[in-house]
Parts: sequence; structure tokens; C-alpha cells
Amino acid sequence: MSTLTKTLLLFALSLSAASAAPAGAAAGMDLDLIKNIKNYVMPTILHDINTLQLPRIEYKGGYVDNLAFQFNLASNDSVQFSFDPAQNAVVLTAQNIFGQITGNFKQRLLLISATGKFKAAFKDGGISLKVVVPLHSQLVDGKLLPKVEVTTFNIAFDTKKIVISIWGGFLADIGDLFIGLFKGTIIKSIGNGINQNVGPKLNTSIQSLILASNGVLPLYKGISMDIQFPADPLVTSQSLGLYLNATIFNASNGYRVPDSVIQDVSLNFTSSNQILIDTSRWVTDSVLDLVQQTGILDILIDQEMLGPVYGPQFLNTSFGDGVFPGLNAKYGRNQPMSLRIFTSKAPTSFFHVGQLGIETTFDIDVFVRDQLAVSIRVINADGSISVALDKGTLSFQILELYMNDAVVLSSEIGDIPIWDLKTFINFAIKLGLPYMNGFLNRGIPLPDTYFDLVRIKDASFTAMEGYVQVGIVPEFI
Repeated sequence: MSTLTKTLLLFALSLSAASAAPAGAAAGMDLDLIKNIKNYVMPTILHDINTLQLPRIEYKGGYVDNLAFQFNLASNDSVQFSFDPAQNAVVLTAQNIFGQITGNFKQRLLLISATGKFKAAFKDGGISLKVVVPLHSQLVDGKLLPKVEVTTFNIAFDTKKIVISIWGGFLADIGDLFIGLFKGTIIKSIGNGINQNVGPKLNTSIQSLILASNGVLPLYKGISMDIQFPADPLVTSQSLGLYLNATIFNASNGYRVPDSVIQDVSLNFTSSNQILIDTSRWVTDSVLDLVQQTGILDILIDQEMLGPVYGPQFLNTSFGDGVFPGLNAKYGRNQPMSLRIFTSKAPTSFFHVGQLGIETTFDIDVFVRDQLAVSIRVINADGSISVALDKGTLSFQILELYMNDAVVLSSEIGDIPIWDLKTFINFAIKLGLPYMNGFLNRGIPLPDTYFDLVRIKDASFTAMEGYVQVGIVPEFI
């Protein structure tokens, strides 16, 4: 896959929007960020031109063939990106391309024919380029996929900046005739040949890549993101806009849709040189479902885990009888206890300004000598979490968790007073959180690079009312 193909696809996956649409995420970048990629785009375009093999070009009175191109860019400063809302497109222009075209020619003058070689040298600015890339969506086998299509690829030559040299045994009149024709008919035909070949070649590569993705972007070790487009991309004068389904799932477990309803999300502003992603509950709930699948929300706390000091002190029936009267009578004094804290269903998320919220229902099973003594269900506990990206690893931490309601599912020691139940649950939460966070802090290692083009240099997570704004600082490599 060429660098330009990857870059154009990256456009379709990293954009920005200013109005709402039903989606999991609205993502975006502004012009300042896009300008950083011109160092990668132009060398690839020039490579595609310089390796192009055009067939013989015939014209009235002769032909040129064996054409070879050597085009270069004098400075990246002349490469400009802009947005065209009317075409919903990204536009690239370059003004100071220089280089040469070499080849063979055959020219007739009346009854005389002559053959030779030529070199057409272009001074700085002798060649200019304009590329227009509209962004849309397309329905393929029931999936809404990005459509990135080069509709305009136009290379133009300034005939005032061409110096033509020719070699061979022919009359000067034939040479003058060929030079005159080259600056008119021939160079126009060469330009048309470049335009008609390079643009479609790019489209074929991009479309093949998009179709091969099947609307799925692999992230890390079987973890993927649904990159379907619930709505068409949007282009404004200063930003690119895209809405994504953005469900994150483990491919080995099959596609899992979160219980939350896909929401209207919007990106109402852009930030220079960042990719901003506004994510709804749809996305975060799919991440929490992934966490649930890993099993790290199912922990067993026993005396060994607490260590030789605190384990025997707290996890025994004599201590537990203060919370659950009847443990000593049923199982005897100082018998070892263990707690299993687990979620049968993935937690869900909610967002307020300054709070990344989590809501969950979980069970606490109390065992004595491996026998189930009490089973409790904590209903709709809520709290706050933090998310961080450090050295390429995305990690989570539960900051606090509060109980709202609880029921006893089973008890081998009779009725349990509600006050004793709340006391025990708060104790269990405080006991279990450090161990659960120990697993969560291991995090999810993210890929070092994306599309071999960009790595994530830094990221921030800001809770807003109803959504989380993710700010990503990319580094092009």
C-alpha cells in the first residue's frame, strides 16, 4: 500500500464535524494538522508519476515513445491543502514542481521523416498539480463504508518554462517543428496520459483497501473497531467531519453490540494540530464489554491474596461474624473465609462535566472453607473512573464506587440485617478495588503505529455532559 493511499484512508478515519448525527463517535482534524502530512503525500505522488510507463503517443506527423519522467518538488512550502465544502472534498495543490521528460520521437516534414531523442527540462514552477478528493460513504453488502475517491488529478505544464534539447541526424526545420509541436499538442497529450492513469490507480488501491477492511479496523490482538459510517462525512471551510459507528469488539468472541442506544454526537469545535474525538456511551460501553470479556471483573480474594498479616486477621469467621451474625455458630470460630466479587453483565458508562461515570451490578459471594455461606447482589452501584494513555498503553482505574441497593440472593446463616449488609458491602468494595485496579492498570497496549504513518504521541480524556472528548496528538513518522 502506498503512503498516499494510507494517507487518504487516514483522512477518512480521522476527521471533524460541527453538527449532530446518530453515531458512536464524531472525530476530526483541522487544516493545521493536515498540513503536516504534505511531506508524505507529494513524494508518493511524484513516485507514481516517475514510475509511470505511458504507451506511444501518436500525433499528426509523428509520435513520441519510451517516455521517462523525473519530477521533483523544489519546496514543500508550495504544497497547500484546502477544503471544498461544495464538493465535500480535500484539495491539494502544488506549484513549484520541476524536472524533465525524456524519450524518443519520430517526426515527418513533407516527404522527409526523422527520428531522434529529446529531453524537456522544466524550471522551478514549470509543473503544477491539483488533486481533488471528495469524501462520501458507500453501501457495500449492507455495510456503510467510507468512499475516498480522486475525482480530479490534473497536472499542468507551463510551456514558457520548458527547455527542449533534441539529438539525432535530421534537418533543423524538422527539429524546430518538433519543438513547436511538443510545447503544444505533445505536452498536452502527455499531461492527459498522466492524469488518466495516476488518479484511477490511486482510486483502485484505496477502494481495494476499503473493501478488504469490510468496515473493520484492527486495533490490537483481535480487538477491532467498527468503522461504518452512520452518516456521510462533512467538509467545512476549516475542518473535515466524520461520524463512526465506533463499536469496539473482540473478533474472537464475535461482534458484540452494547446495550446502550447509539446516540447523537457532535464535535462543535476543533483544536489546532489535534485529532478530537467525541465519544458517546455507545463506544465506552463497548470497551467495558471488552473488559468484561477478559474476566478481570471476576476476582477471588482469600487470605493468601491479602498476605500473612491482613489475610488471617480479616478473612475469618470470627471477624465476619461481626457483619454476618451466625457465621461462628454455623462454621466455627476463626475459620478461613474468601470473597468472590464478580459482574455477570458488563458495566455501563455515563458522563457529566468532570466525571467519567460507571454504573454496575455485581455479586459478592462469601465462602467459608470453600462452602458458599452468603450470596449478595449489589444493584446499580455507581462511581468514577479515570483513563490514561502512558507509553502506548491505555489503562483504567476505578476511583470510587458507591452502593445504591442490594439484595441477599442466598444465606446459610439466616436473615441478614440491612445495616450489616451495607457495612459488609462497603468493606468488600474497599477491599476489592485495589486488586481490581491492579488488573485494570495493566491496560491495553496499543499499536506503535497506524498505517505505518502515524503514532499517538499523547492523549487526553475530558468528561463533558453526555460524552467524553478524546484529544489525540499524533506524530507523523
